[in-house]
Amino acid sequence: FDVHATSDGHLVVVHDYDLSRTTYGSGLVHERDLKYLQTLSAGAWFGESFAPERVPLLTDILALDVPQFELEVKGLPTQRFVSAIAVAVQSAGVVDRVKFTSFHLMALAQLRTELPNARFGLFSPNYLP
Repeated sequence: FDVHATSDGHLVVVHDYDLSRTTYGSGLVHERDLKYLQTLSAGAWFGESFAPERVPLLTDILALDVPQFELEVKGLPTQRFVSAIAVAVQSAGVVDRVKFTSFHLMALAQLRTELPNARFGLFSPNYLP
């Protein structure tokens, strides 16, 4: 689950930074507020039967009854954003079921400070031809 923050600080789960590929919206997730994101279909591109699906809040995802979560810290990796993710995961009581991943080393380092018992994975671009 790829985690971003909206312009008004809400944590949402959406794959791309740019809303135009997987929704009918436009702009970057961090430039739009939650009210705007809630108007967008996150499922219509799969088919009409999925059109009612909306961009979920991270809290909605963390409430799912699943054995494990992989949360990719994908939004702008500010200290406030990373701390908000840590608080959400702690509040949901799922630290033991989450693995945090990211290309942002400093975001993972901050999470490790805030959640020392969590699991982590650093993504690295493949530079091999």
